[in-house]
Amino acid sequence: MAAWKGLYTNVDALEHGVEEPRAHAQKSHTGTKENPEEEGFYETADPATSLGGKPTDQVATPWFSAKKPTCTRRVVIIAGATLLATSVSLNVLLLALGIVHNSKMAATLEQVQSENNHLKEAVPKPFLLFNENLQICVAVQEDRSLTGASCDPDALGQHFQWLSRGLLRHAASQLCVAAQEPRSKTRLSLKPCNAQSPLQRWECRWDNLLALEGKNLYFNYGNVAHLVILYSGNGLWSRWVNYKANSSICNTCPPFARDWTFFQGSYYFLSHSPGTWDVANQSCTSLGSHLVTINSANEKTYIATMMKTRSCWIGLIDQVLEGSWTWVDGTYLGPDNNYWHEKEPQGGRAENCALMRNHLWYDYPCRDTYHWICERKP
Repeated sequence: MAAWKGLYTNVDALEHGVEEPRAHAQKSHTGTKENPEEEGFYETADPATSLGGKPTDQVATPWFSAKKPTCTRRVVIIAGATLLATSVSLNVLLLALGIVHNSKMAATLEQVQSENNHLKEAVPKPFLLFNENLQICVAVQEDRSLTGASCDPDALGQHFQWLSRGLLRHAASQLCVAAQEPRSKTRLSLKPCNAQSPLQRWECRWDNLLALEGKNLYFNYGNVAHLVILYSGNGLWSRWVNYKANSSICNTCPPFARDWTFFQGSYYFLSHSPGTWDVANQSCTSLGSHLVTINSANEKTYIATMMKTRSCWIGLIDQVLEGSWTWVDGTYLGPDNNYWHEKEPQGGRAENCALMRNHLWYDYPCRDTYHWICERKP
């Protein structure tokens, strides 16, 4: 008993520099002096309690605290484990979604490529550019400039072919006909094909004229040093046909291949295989065309007759604003050219793309697969 009393006396004296407390001061402690073990037990178990009723930071952590975690520690451990498991699950889910998305994108690109391969096969065979007035065909010189020569179907250097977007390619060199600048009497030569270059895009005009796109400058021979040049004149020396076939080269202007048909100023192509609306849209766009836009009853009737399948995607959607149907060229669907089935459109947000069936239109989910029709102006 005396030993325990001495212990408390030393602590108080050391901390406060005062004399030993009297017997009545001991009543503030928990327990009784008759049972000092019990009093010491509670004193050390509560770090916030001080000896002599005053705070102290010298009381040790109880020996049993490391053996059994408190309730708070259990909650923290469980919460941490839960968060970790949730994080792992989310990462696995995101990875799975990414794989699915990439697989869908790969499938879309593969289908577009497959369709484009069909279209490449539909490009007309090489032809000879023949001027009937001069009785010459276009040939290529060593410096890649174009000149006139006696027509020879066996001479590969005289063969040309159309590519999409108005490119005129020399079959042997795989280079395209290009102007030096958009000016009359500028010579033409061969350069690497570039559909983005306005100096390489050609378009057909009336009566066998071949013009630089958007310009009144024509494919011409004979005015400058017997070379093929751009020329503002549209006389006989600017008029060209397909040699031997004696047909206008404008009948085969891109993308006017054998699988394309012509009606009232537009060319149309029916896809070889079905695909989603996005596949259809990408395929047409990659060829310099667009999904068909129907602007008259006559055009609707023609589209219906050329369809070899029951249903085809058309370029009409309301993906941007529900109920506001627009064509792929940005124009809104007008009331005068509205050919919906009497119960259509009725799919709401689940059906945002239009297809044509039996002369009428229906809204369907864009992820469904159907054939489609591309359209392009010459």
